[in-house]
Amino acid sequence: MSIKKNIIESFKMLLKILVDAKSTLILGGVIALQVLFEKLFEHISDKVVGKVNKRLEKIPEDAKRSKEEFIEYMKKNARNEEFVRLMEGIVLDVLGDVSTRELLKETIIDAISELSDRESIHLSDALSQLEVLRPEDANIRELKSLVDNTILGIQKIEQFVRYYTVPESRMEVIERLALPNYIENVLLLDEERTRIVELAVEYLLSGKNVALVGPPGIGKTTLLYAIWREISKIANTGFLEDVPNISNEHSKSGYYLFADNFWTYRNAIQVLRKRRINNLLITIRDYEWNLLPDAVRMYFVKIDVPRIPDKKMREIVSRYLNNFKIAYNPEALSVIVEKANGNPNYVRFLVEELYFKKIQNLTPELAREKPSKMNEYIASILADILMEAGRLVNGGRAVIITLLCLNDIPGNETHEIHLDKIYVNSAEYTKDKINEQMNEILYETVKHLLYRDSSRGSLRFPHDAIADIMNGQTQHIIGNIIGYTRTTIAPIQVRKKIIEEALVEGWKLVEQEYRERGDPTTMLNYAYFAMKIMSIPELRRRGIMIDKIIDTAKTYTGKPVTKSLLVEYTHKKLPEVRQIRETARKTQRELQMITQETLEKAMGTIETISESELNETIRLLENIGTPQAYYNIGVIMYRLKRYREAEKYFRKASEIPQSLWNLALTLIAQGKIPDAINTIQEYIEKTDDPEAKELLAELKK
Repeated sequence: MSIKKNIIESFKMLLKILVDAKSTLILGGVIALQVLFEKLFEHISDKVVGKVNKRLEKIPEDAKRSKEEFIEYMKKNARNEEFVRLMEGIVLDVLGDVSTRELLKETIIDAISELSDRESIHLSDALSQLEVLRPEDANIRELKSLVDNTILGIQKIEQFVRYYTVPESRMEVIERLALPNYIENVLLLDEERTRIVELAVEYLLSGKNVALVGPPGIGKTTLLYAIWREISKIANTGFLEDVPNISNEHSKSGYYLFADNFWTYRNAIQVLRKRRINNLLITIRDYEWNLLPDAVRMYFVKIDVPRIPDKKMREIVSRYLNNFKIAYNPEALSVIVEKANGNPNYVRFLVEELYFKKIQNLTPELAREKPSKMNEYIASILADILMEAGRLVNGGRAVIITLLCLNDIPGNETHEIHLDKIYVNSAEYTKDKINEQMNEILYETVKHLLYRDSSRGSLRFPHDAIADIMNGQTQHIIGNIIGYTRTTIAPIQVRKKIIEEALVEGWKLVEQEYRERGDPTTMLNYAYFAMKIMSIPELRRRGIMIDKIIDTAKTYTGKPVTKSLLVEYTHKKLPEVRQIRETARKTQRELQMITQETLEKAMGTIETISESELNETIRLLENIGTPQAYYNIGVIMYRLKRYREAEKYFRKASEIPQSLWNLALTLIAQGKIPDAINTIQEYIEKTDDPEAKELLAELKK
């Protein structure tokens, strides 16, 4: 074949074949690029002709004997990546020929004048894609600049206002997605996320739209970037803009469009209600996905994005810390993983804050400090759900009261049936108080923000940020609404009544379920959280016969909840710290006479004591230095869940038999089961306690 004579026609045919075959050839623009290519090719130097010939040597000779054979060869290889790259190389050789520079501008003006408005867009997009692939190629950058300026110069400005944007560099994509500019240094996909990337690419290339669905902060945007990174290697990519004139023009040119946080694309959602739009990949929060019309959801294959496992989170945290050259120890790493709860955004905010504070060594104490940005991030999510046009939506006040009640509950966790009853009672209260109507959809939406423990049937705050926001630690406008609700609409005494009444109402449901089905799982789980909220005497007074429930639990030792329930039941027998504080202000002689029985009868909880009062109590007890004093400090530390310190003081008081029992519970809380077994055995030798024997048998299993 004569190269100068046939290459242009062959290239035209190649583009047509590739488009017809729905190829993922990176060169977009088809006709437009062909026109420019053809005009530049007329002026290429002999040197470039030599380069082109060199490339074509890789094509078998029998395929080059005639135009028909060459076209047939192209058809067979339309999806062959090596062949596609070969043809791309030819195009780049021509576009980069320095000998054409003097004629370049004139040639471009001539070529663009022959193009339709739509084809002008394709030409600009095609060069953008080439620029992404070869960011180091100055010739492509210069050509792209000349083309765009020429389009603007001949009054085709309206073509730059459209429903999708083609990125010109990887950094533009990173900035568009609000990812850190160092994302490539910390990006790490576990096996499940790698599978999601592969599956999403497969779906897209087979003509299906994809929706990445998951809770806030789970890493959906990072996954979108990882998928874009793969698709951009083999296909045209762009980002959807939320404008009314969305069509399928992009898919005709082989473009795949991406949209992060799709719920905010109100125009696009309206368009999709009427007709299908092809080649889309979106991210959307799980509760927003549930609110999308069925007519929109039907156009997407849903991929659920799971929580990142702790093991992989450790690696991600390490990468972030190493990226900023911050030293750390394994304990500090564990603290961050626990507090992040699978949320990579938490890790990013924390590590960036450490860096800006010029902290070079991360200690466990620093790791426990929550990043300040996290509160504002979560507050903005709450506002997106609960507010509209700067005002609280109908039913929002009852939902806020429900969250405030969960914030009042120890550990910010309770059984789902209890929380549902709290919401119903809160809605009834706000209806009477401010004439607000119940909004169950809003409540279910907010529930998606909570962490669900299916083994216990519970819901809790996923991290400290929501609790901080409930306590007023945010600058967001929703903080003012929450604060007013907390202090004026539903103060603590109102919330306490809602929590307790809901607990009793929920108990009636689980008790009935047990009677009808005979499975005690829900009842045992509910009882576990009930004991965390109320004292045993109060539960009895309210008609919740906790002692009978414990007897039932002992007959179901194989259930996971049984062990937790028995430990919590024993825990409730520990002394209350308020009496310790009050008594510690008396003389040392009086304090030494305090008995375990007196302490067990004391009222009050650790949550009502200030830090200064707590420190005063501990200081006085340490000064006394008796086994009973150490025992009492151990109790305080246990109630604070500072188990290592509790272990230390219970060991100092080991001559007191009850201290051995409490030491065993402390060891269980830390996961030190072998040590706990040995301690319980020692306790049994001194007391012959049947309850301890039951717990020992359970632990040995």
